[in-house]
Amino acid sequence: MSLDKNLFQQPSNKLLAAMPASDYQRLVPHLKLVPLEVPQILYQAGEPMTHVYFPEKSMVSIVTTMEDGSTVEVGIVSNYGGYPGNFRKQGHNHNIICADFGRCYADECRCT
Repeated sequence: MSLDKNLFQQPSNKLLAAMPASDYQRLVPHLKLVPLEVPQILYQAGEPMTHVYFPEKSMVSIVTTMEDGSTVEVGIVSNYGGYPGNFRKQGHNHNIICADFGRCYADECRCT
């Protein structure tokens, strides 16, 4: 279910809030508010990306798997950004995992 456009007057996600108004208004009809739970996996390495997420009241961890199989957190995204962002490149080994209960805006990927 898409969000009521009135909820987007001042988005709490800083990246969305910084967009030019015309670009933002084109995006609004496509955004959905998605609840997140820990440790929900939003993106698994090697899988196609299906959505772009803009945290509103949550944080997500970007985790990579090392050669020995151990994992390490290489980044965190909060309401100051969005993801998958720069991780669109094929062949990377990052997973994106919800690190905090909350919610985010989501839009279906229309990119390859």
